[in-house]
Amino acid sequence: MKHVSKSGSFRSAALISVTNREGAQNFGMPIPPASKGFTLLEVMVVVVIIGILAGIAVVNFAGQAEKALRVKTVANIETATTALSMYKLENFNFPSTEQGLQALRVKPSGDPQATNWRQPYVTKELVDGWGKPLLYLRPGQHGDFDVYSLGADAKPGGEGADADIGSWESK
Repeated sequence: MKHVSKSGSFRSAALISVTNREGAQNFGMPIPPASKGFTLLEVMVVVVIIGILAGIAVVNFAGQAEKALRVKTVANIETATTALSMYKLENFNFPSTEQGLQALRVKPSGDPQATNWRQPYVTKELVDGWGKPLLYLRPGQHGDFDVYSLGADAKPGGEGADADIGSWESK
């Protein structure tokens, strides 16, 4: 059999034409045996790689959840502080400790009276990132009032996620 190369010259070549199962021809190349799946080693390598990637993701994202809860708490404390300022502008005084932050949602009774209370200053209950109501103290230990959260453990003090978060920190 004569074969024409790309340069146009003729040369003799013995080509064996073999057809595989799909009907494609394989000229002189060995045909690999039919694949029967992955080896145990290949599967183990993939599992180890997935485990390493999952471990990296968990380490990187684990601290983010607690950070997000603290950020939400600070934002809700700032919302309460702003609403309390609006309350004072209209009613000439902050609500008492007994009236609490509930006075921002429902017209309070008792002293000091909220004679100019016209509408809710906030529409939802003010809670910390862990779902517990924010605490309110009037007069505060750090100013005219304190709005604060006791953190994840709901106990005074603590470190990390359990640390208290207060309105005096954001000023």
